[in-house]
Amino acid sequence: MYAVPEWPHHGWALRSSFRHLTSAWSCRSNCGGGCSRLGTDRADFCLVTSTLESVLREIERHVAEAGWDQPPRLFALAPTDELVVLEPELAGAMGLDPQSSRWTPIEQESLDPSRPLDEALAAIVWPDGVAGAALVLERLVLPPSAEAGLPNADTESEIVAAAAHHPHRQDVRMAVAALREGGQLCALRLRAQDRDDAVVVAADLVPSLAEAVAATLTD
Repeated sequence: MYAVPEWPHHGWALRSSFRHLTSAWSCRSNCGGGCSRLGTDRADFCLVTSTLESVLREIERHVAEAGWDQPPRLFALAPTDELVVLEPELAGAMGLDPQSSRWTPIEQESLDPSRPLDEALAAIVWPDGVAGAALVLERLVLPPSAEAGLPNADTESEIVAAAAHHPHRQDVRMAVAALREGGQLCALRLRAQDRDDAVVVAADLVPSLAEAVAATLTD
């Protein structure tokens, strides 16, 4: 699968407020799809995998409600139990429950569209209280057989333009989440199969993107 190295810039949707707090939170396993590289025992491993998948699906569904052709959207994952202590009134109004959700996603300000994504991610510094991060973005994807048929192009914009008119192009929404303690998970939604039950979740669907998000959590 060949991912075109730029996201579409047209038709950007307005970002809605999804558990958006302006506070200290700003800035292959044997258990199903699985999280990668968690150094815990099997019981804890499966619990973290399950809860991370739940919050990643929640984020992806939330972004999907705004439709396609959106810019990248970034979320902090804050420990719900700490949010309840630090922001009790807000947590109560939002119905936060540490027993049902280990992490609460907090949407961040939009990334600068004029900067390459890798540069924008490399500039992120999270507060110590942030337990993880999630990123959702869109890509044009072509099958490997189509890459050879693309015309020679000097710029990424020319590659995107050529891919946009290819008969086998696919619009894909990629959602990745990474934890400071080491877990990673990815989700993919195809525009051609735009249903919640068609979203694929696994640890290694977009490993380079997951690693880039995980790198924002390192010192």
